[in-house]
Amino acid sequence: MYECSDGFNLDSQCVLNCNQESAKLPILCTKEGLWTQEFKLCENLQGECPPPPSELNFVEYKCEKGYGIGAVCTPSCVIPPSDPVTLPENITADTLEYWMEPVRVQSIVCTGRRQWHPDPLLVHCIQSCEGIRGLQVGARMAGLELALVVPRVQYNAFPAVLPSLHPAHPLDPQPGLPGLLQSLCQM
Repeated sequence: MYECSDGFNLDSQCVLNCNQESAKLPILCTKEGLWTQEFKLCENLQGECPPPPSELNFVEYKCEKGYGIGAVCTPSCVIPPSDPVTLPENITADTLEYWMEPVRVQSIVCTGRRQWHPDPLLVHCIQSCEGIRGLQVGARMAGLELALVVPRVQYNAFPAVLPSLHPAHPLDPQPGLPGLLQSLCQM
């Protein structure tokens, strides 16, 4: 298995330990957010993960190559338009605070320890763009009354390896309605 000096942080060094004779060349996390090499599995790992739970938290998984070590499953939400995201153990889509920024999940992987990563129990669906809860904003423009719902839940649409939450910066639109509309659905 991999042992990393500082997790997945900048300048962390990860080394694969398969057996005593394997070469132990470090893989480094660079300031560009990339690893210097691809992560590989030990050659003689065998086994598989249990099938991901079916429709837990309104998420279903497509596992085209089964559940063996290294297998990748793609999550999708049963109720569109929603996106799968990771949430901490004590948070659900209903209790998610507006300042939390959950990470979108592109896939889960069966690890060498025969566990899915990220854990499917932590993957939930939240509504896309419209947000879970909204903050009503009204505006008058040339005698026209407009009302729109500003999402109170923002999330990062980039794939992530580890589940995490980061405080979102408050919505700080450009002055006026056009700036507000422009800032709504940028991911």
